[in-house]
Amino acid sequence: AGDYMTEGGCEECDADSYSGDGDDSCTACPDDMVSPAGSGSADDCYYAPCFAGDYMTSDGCEECGEDTYSGDAADSCTACDEGKISPAGSTAGDQCYYAPCSAGDYMTEAGCEECGSNSYSEDGAIGCESCPYDMVSPAGSVNADDCYYAPCPAGEYMTDAGCDACGENLYSAEGASSCTDCPTGKVSPSGSSSEDQCYYAACSAGDFMTENGCEECGENTYSEDDADTCTSCPGERISPAGSGSDDDCYYAPCSAGDYMTEAGCEECEANTYSEDGADSCTECGDYMASPAGSSDSDSCQLDLTFTPVVPELDCTENVAGCYVKWTIAPSGINAKYVKICLLADDTESDSWCEYEDSYLGGYSSGTYNYDNLASAQAACLGRDDCGGITQEPYSDDQYTLRVGPDVVASPSEETSWIICETGDEEDTCIAAVLNSDDEYSLNLGDDVEPEDSGLYVIVVTKGDKTATSDSVVVDVAEETITITAVDTEIYCKETIGDCSIGFTVVVGTTDGGLPASSVEICTLEENGETGECSTSVKEDNVYTLVFGDDVTDDVTGDYVAVVTVGDREETSTDEVDVSFLTKQEDCVCTTTWIDDRAAAVEEVALVFLE
Repeated sequence: AGDYMTEGGCEECDADSYSGDGDDSCTACPDDMVSPAGSGSADDCYYAPCFAGDYMTSDGCEECGEDTYSGDAADSCTACDEGKISPAGSTAGDQCYYAPCSAGDYMTEAGCEECGSNSYSEDGAIGCESCPYDMVSPAGSVNADDCYYAPCPAGEYMTDAGCDACGENLYSAEGASSCTDCPTGKVSPSGSSSEDQCYYAACSAGDFMTENGCEECGENTYSEDDADTCTSCPGERISPAGSGSDDDCYYAPCSAGDYMTEAGCEECEANTYSEDGADSCTECGDYMASPAGSSDSDSCQLDLTFTPVVPELDCTENVAGCYVKWTIAPSGINAKYVKICLLADDTESDSWCEYEDSYLGGYSSGTYNYDNLASAQAACLGRDDCGGITQEPYSDDQYTLRVGPDVVASPSEETSWIICETGDEEDTCIAAVLNSDDEYSLNLGDDVEPEDSGLYVIVVTKGDKTATSDSVVVDVAEETITITAVDTEIYCKETIGDCSIGFTVVVGTTDGGLPASSVEICTLEENGETGECSTSVKEDNVYTLVFGDDVTDDVTGDYVAVVTVGDREETSTDEVDVSFLTKQEDCVCTTTWIDDRAAAVEEVALVFLE
C-alpha cells in the first residue's frame, strides 16, 4: 500500500494520492484534500489548511465572498470595515476599499456622502460639483440638469446670467426681474429690498435740499455739503451754477467804463476811460477830458476854454491892425496845433431860413445858449445832432440850439431858424500866432477887405481830437469915401468968368489921392438920378468943374460928385446949387460981416432990382 506497479516495478504514490496493496495506480484524494506521498488509503487524505482568501468548511476550503477576506488557514472570512468592499477571495484587510459612490454622492474618508443643495455628482465622484452661478438644486442631485435658477431674493433681479444685485438708488422685491428707481431725489444703497430703504441723502456741495430732493444752486450762488439753501456770492462776485464754496465766486471782467479793484468793479473817474476787462483806467492826457465811466478813447475830447479878446470885431478896409484874438485855457497849447478859420459861406446867415410862429422840438439847455445868432448858427453847424435855432420869447438876445432826434417844427410864438441851403465852399484856415501875452491871433493884414468879413473860430487839433470855439463876428467895413462940396451954393454971373464947382474927396485917410478921372461932377435930375457928367479937374486936391467965361443960364441946377474907387461908386450927399445971375445996371448990395472974416459969412443979402 502506498505504491503502485509500473513497468519498472513499484513506485511511490505522489502527494495528494494513495494506493492500496497490489494497486496498479494511485488514487487522487478527494477534491481539496491532500495526503503525503506514499499514502496507503483514503483515510490518509485530509483537508489541508486553507490558503489566504479561503476559509475551512466541512466540505473543505471555500473562497471568501465579496466584501470579506481571510488569511492562511482561516476557518472563516473577515468582513471589510463598514462602507468598504473587496472582491471575493481577498486575502487581507488592505484589499478592502471604499466602492465608487453612486450619482448624488461623493467619496469621503468615511465613505460616500450625499451632495448638499445647489450641487450634484455623477457615479464614482469623489466630490460634488456646484450648480452654475445663481442656480440651485436639491441635495443628492445627480447632474447639472438638476440645477435651476431660483426666484431672486429681494434686493436682486433676474438677468440672463442669473440674479444680480440692484444698484444704488434702486430696490427690488423677491422674484423681481428688474429694479425700481427710488422716488425723485431719494437714494438707497446697493441691494435695497424695498422703497422704505430709499431716503433723501444729504446734498453734496453745489446742491441744496428741497421738498423734491437736492437741486443745483443757480449762478452767482454756492453751497457746501448738506446745505438746505444756497448762499449768494459776496458783493458783485459771480459763480457758475453748482458752485461748492465761496472760493468759486469771482469778480466778472468789468465792462467798458469800469475797472477791477479788490472790492470789485468801479467806475472810471472823469478824464479817464477803460475798455472791457480792464484792471485800470487810462488817462485821457493833457488838455483832454471825458465824463466818468467813459468806455473808449473816443470819449476823450479836448477840454479847452476859448475866450475871445473882442467878441465882435469892426475893421475898416485897408486899415492895418485888424486882429482876431482868443485866449485859451489851460495855457501852454503849442501854436502848431492852433489855427484860426473863416467859416465858409454855408455858415452865414443867408444859408438859414427864418420860420415865424414855429417851434423846434428837441433837447436844449443852458449849455446850448448863445447871445447872438451868428455864434449860435456856427455852433449848430458844428454838431451832427443840431436841427436848428430858437430865439427864446422871453429874451431878444438869447439863442438856443435845438438838438436831439426829435427836432420838429410846431406852432409857437418863438422864432426859429433852420438850414435851408448848404454851400459847397470850405472853411479858410490859417495858422494862429501865439503872442507874448498868451493870446492866439490872426492878423488880417494891412490890406484887409470887406470879403474878410464873416464868422471866425479858433480850432485846436491834437491827433484825431478837435476843439472849436464859438465864433467871433468880424465886420470889415468898406473904406470911407468922404465927398464934401467946397461951396454948396454957387452964383455964376453973366459974362463974368471963373465960375466953377469944387469937391474935396478923402478915401480912408487919404486926402485927394485919387486921379481926376475917378471923380465926375454931374447934374442932378428932378427924379434924383444923375444926369450929364463931366470929368473933374484936379487942382490942389480939389476936384472941380469949370463952366468957363461964357457961362449962360444953362448951368443953373443942382450938381453932385460921383467918385469911382475900384468896383465902388459913391455919390456925394452934398449938392451944389448953381444959380445964374444976369447983368443989372442998378444993383444994391448990403453985407454984414463978423469980426473974424476968416471964419464965415454970417449974412449976405443981395437985392437985385428989376
